[in-house]
Amino acid sequence: MSYLDRMQHIKVGLHSSHTDLTAVPGTLLSVEMLDGADILPREHERIERNLARGDNQEYPAILGIRGLDDLAIPTYLRGIATNDGATLDAQTESEIGLLLDSLMGASTDKGGSATAITGDTGASGIITVTSGASLLDGGGVLFEDGGGSKVAREIASGGGTGTLTLDRDHTDGAPGADNVPYGSCYWTMAPATHEHTPLFIRGMFHGSERSYFGCFGDATIEIREKQPVRLVSRWRPNNWTDTVVGSTFAAPTAGDYIMGINCRLNVKSAGFDGALLVKSATLNFGYTMQVRETLSGANGQAGWIVTRKAPTIECM
Repeated sequence: MSYLDRMQHIKVGLHSSHTDLTAVPGTLLSVEMLDGADILPREHERIERNLARGDNQEYPAILGIRGLDDLAIPTYLRGIATNDGATLDAQTESEIGLLLDSLMGASTDKGGSATAITGDTGASGIITVTSGASLLDGGGVLFEDGGGSKVAREIASGGGTGTLTLDRDHTDGAPGADNVPYGSCYWTMAPATHEHTPLFIRGMFHGSERSYFGCFGDATIEIREKQPVRLVSRWRPNNWTDTVVGSTFAAPTAGDYIMGINCRLNVKSAGFDGALLVKSATLNFGYTMQVRETLSGANGQAGWIVTRKAPTIECM
């Protein structure tokens, strides 16, 4: 990344709905950008005029629509800032919460108070808790086993009750001294949802500031051995305007970096359910988007619609 590129940074917010393409969200959060980021200014398209005056002087070009090239935002995946087993908020406690909310829909956040594990049948992948009201199916749960190791599992069924069936067993005995089950925030890619809530992106660079409205995105998650996990997202804006420079940079609120070490990749699909021994993996969201063209919209369009979702996982 060049010196000038390092002078650019962004803040993002979530529009109120898929039809909101103009309002500046009330909450804007900073996102850490990496090499390959591209939010530099776009220009208006120029419509050349093929007429010439009798004195051989050409007419000036007409300014067309604003350039709407994709914006690239690569960033690291980081965990939740704090987790004491109680309420979590993915938007304010995770740097990428707003990005994923736009890409996949609002997260399912853990609510309620901390609870405790009261029993365990590890061989059957079952734990019992004092209250499972805030531990829901599809969410993750982290707890300490009898050997003092941390066990991470997905809640397969029983969410919301006092008996939770996990996606697989564990064999190191009943929970240890720290018997709090730590829940998670999670996102679900809904195939039937075609109208996503767009992202607002404010880019600041080289003494100038530009606001991009109605950004619809696609993304990949890159997992590499011994490296931080990366979320590489690409956004198609609906419009942009230049604004007075007044924003300040603030370090994002997030937890530790997620690393490609001492971890496992679990895949569950028809005919396969287990862990893969790999050194790298890439999850492609695989979105196909279609612009909504209209004479009444800014730049002749009114956002985008996701016409197809074809996620893939590539492993080595």
